[in-house]
Amino acid sequence: MQLITLLLLYVLYWFLGLLVAIGVCGSFGLLIAAIIAILKTFVRAPNIVFALCYLIGACLVAGLTWCILPLCGWIGDHTDYKGQIGLLVGLIVPGLGSLKIIREFALIGHRQTSGKFE
Repeated sequence: MQLITLLLLYVLYWFLGLLVAIGVCGSFGLLIAAIIAILKTFVRAPNIVFALCYLIGACLVAGLTWCILPLCGWIGDHTDYKGQIGLLVGLIVPGLGSLKIIREFALIGHRQTSGKFE
């Protein structure tokens, strides 16, 4: 393969790794928000609706994230698995920044279930 093709393939894998990292952190954050909403159901009854919405969102995000892995395998089958290290680099390096998503979803879940969301 030519150098430019390898570079583009590496960038594609890096981007897919970044999407997986964002998806996993978003799904985990929605799961934490759902747990907060379930625990606050005893305070406000409508919080069970928030919990259900958070759980549905977490399942959708996790499902869409899981669909990226077979796509990476399919691309690797057709390119002799060159450049797949970009997937790991995309998961780790910018993925560390996506850990902030978990905290933000937890704060949103806390505010919405308290009735103080503005």
